[in-house]
Amino acid sequence: MIAGQEWIVTNRNGSYASSTESLANTRTYHGILVSRTGKNYERTVLLNKLFESFSVSGEEITLDTNYYPDTVFPNGYRYIVSFSGFPVPTYVFKIGDTIISKKIAMHPYADLVSIRYEFSGVKPDIARLFPLVSFRSFHSTLNCRECQPEVIQDYDSVIFRKDSMSLFIGGISSFRMLPDWYYNFQYPEDRSRGTNYTEDLYNPGYFTIEEPSKAFEVNVSFGKGYRISFQETRSAMEEFIRSQGTYLGSLGNTPLKSSLLITRDNIMAGYHWFGPWARDAFISMPGILLTTGKFDLSQNLLAAYRQASTGGMVPKRLENPEDFATADSGLLYIYAAWKFMQYSGRGDFASRLLPFMLEIIQSYIRGNEYFRLDGPFVRTLDAPLTWMDAAGEGMAYTPRMGLPVEINAMWYNALMSVADIARKTGNHVTPGLEDLALSVKEKFPETFVRNTRILDVAKPDDSSLRPNFILAFSLPFPVMEGFRGFKEIVDEKLVTPYGLRTLDPSDPHYISRYEGGFQERDRAYHNGTVWPWLMGPYLTASARAGFSAPELFKIFRPLLALPYIPEIFDGTGDGVPRGCIIQAWSYGELMRSYHENVINPGGMFS
Repeated sequence: MIAGQEWIVTNRNGSYASSTESLANTRTYHGILVSRTGKNYERTVLLNKLFESFSVSGEEITLDTNYYPDTVFPNGYRYIVSFSGFPVPTYVFKIGDTIISKKIAMHPYADLVSIRYEFSGVKPDIARLFPLVSFRSFHSTLNCRECQPEVIQDYDSVIFRKDSMSLFIGGISSFRMLPDWYYNFQYPEDRSRGTNYTEDLYNPGYFTIEEPSKAFEVNVSFGKGYRISFQETRSAMEEFIRSQGTYLGSLGNTPLKSSLLITRDNIMAGYHWFGPWARDAFISMPGILLTTGKFDLSQNLLAAYRQASTGGMVPKRLENPEDFATADSGLLYIYAAWKFMQYSGRGDFASRLLPFMLEIIQSYIRGNEYFRLDGPFVRTLDAPLTWMDAAGEGMAYTPRMGLPVEINAMWYNALMSVADIARKTGNHVTPGLEDLALSVKEKFPETFVRNTRILDVAKPDDSSLRPNFILAFSLPFPVMEGFRGFKEIVDEKLVTPYGLRTLDPSDPHYISRYEGGFQERDRAYHNGTVWPWLMGPYLTASARAGFSAPELFKIFRPLLALPYIPEIFDGTGDGVPRGCIIQAWSYGELMRSYHENVINPGGMFS
C-alpha cells in the first residue's frame, strides 16, 4: 500500500490528528482535526484534509495523495524524501530545487493543530491550501451534499460553522470562496474491515499565500480561534510528553508514546475508535501512570470511576456509564487501587476508597443478573462478561460461562487486596473476608487443575489452552504458585515475539488471521489472535517462577521496534499488526512488567 506508516498526535481532551506517511487517509478515522464533541467521548472529523498546491517555476505541484476507485491521485507521495511521525509528524518534500518541510503539532490542552511550512532552495511563487471539511462522526462517511457549512471570513481567520460546531482556520487571511465537491474517496483499511469506505468531501474554497517567505503557519482549531504560534504549540506538547518520564531505560520512546493515550482524568483504551474503558484503564494504570509518577492523575481516575459506579458495580466503560455487563471491572478497580497505594504511598486516599471497595466485594457476594457466588467462586451467568468479549450474530464467540479462571484469580486477589489495604491503613478488616479468600485458594486446585493443564473455565469444564490461567500466578496476590510446571506448554503454543496467542494453534477453533468483515474478525479476536498486553502477566509469572526477566523480555523486543504498540497481531506470529494502532494496555503491561520485573525485581510493587 502506498499510504505507508500511520501516525497520530492526541491531546488530553481525547481529540487527535491522524493520517499516514503519504498523507493519504486510509480510514474514516483519519483527519487533521478530529475533536471530542460530546461528554461521552463522541468525536467528530471536522477537517478531513488541508492539502497544498505550490506553483514552482511556473509548474503547479500538488502534494496530496488520495485513494480513488482503481487509482491513486494525485501523486504527491512521490515528492516525499523523508518522514518522521513522533512527536511532531514531519514531512520533507523535494520538488526540483525546492525543499518544503511540513510539521504538524497538537496542543495538549486545546483542540488546536498548528501546521508550519518551511522552504529552502528555490522558493515557490504561490502556495494554495484547500480545506476538505467533514463535520461528521468519525465512525461514518459523507455522501454528496451532506456537509455545506456556513463560511464566515474574519480578518485573520475563516470560520466554518455547521449546527453548533465551529472550525477555525487562522493565520492566513486570503480566502477565496469556490465551493466544490470531491467524490469517491476510498479508505482501504476500512474496506478490509468491512465498514464504510467510500466518501465525498466538501471543499468550500482555498487560501492563497503569494510569494511565501521562508516559512508560514496555519492554526486549525475547534470551538474558538487561537493566536498561538507553532513553536508555542509544539513546546507545550513536548513538555507534556517529557513529563511522562524516560527512566524506563531500554524501553526507549515507549513511555513517551504512552502519553498519547492519557486524557485529563482517564486513559483512552485505544486509538482510533475506543474511548475510556474500565477494564483497560485499570490494567493500564500501573504501567502508564504509576511507573511514571502520575499519582494525582491516577487518583482522579479512580475517583471518576467510583463516581460513575452504582451499588458497588463499576461500569464497563465511561462512554456508556449505564452498562454494567462485566464480571471483572470491579475486581480490577481493587487491583488498580492496591497498586496505587503501593506506588504512591498515599494510604489516606486508599483508606477513603476502602468503603467503596468493600461495596464492590459485597456486590459479588450478593450477586446479580451477571454473576453470583458458587461456593467461594464467582460464576458468570451471561456472556460475554470477561475480557474475551467479542460477540455478533446474537452470540458470544468466547462465551466462557461458568467459573472463568482469571475472574476467580482476580476475585481472590481482590479479597486479599482489600484486607491488606485495611490493615496497612489502620482500618478494621471485615470479618470473614480472609476466610473467604482462604477458601478460594484451598479449593482452587481441585476446581481448576486437571493433571498438567489448568482449565480456562470450570463447571462446565473447558480445557482449551488459553492464556487466562497465567493471571492465577501473576496478580499481586497469586491464587496459585508453581508456574514453572506450566510454562513449557505456554512457550510452545502461545508465546510469540509480539505477545501471547489467545488459543492453542492446534485447537480446532483456532483462527490464524484477524481479517475480513466484522463477523470474521470478531470470531478471530480471542481465538488465536496475539495480544501484546498478555506479555505482562507472562513475564511476571515467569519471574516469580525463577526465570530471568531480562532474558525473557528480549523475546518481545520486536514490539519496541514498531512505530506504535497496537492492540493485536495475527495469530501467525509474523508481526502483522491489527486493530487499534495504539492500545493502552499493550503499553501499560509492557511498562509495568519491565518496571516491576526487570528494573525492580522482587520489589514492593508486585
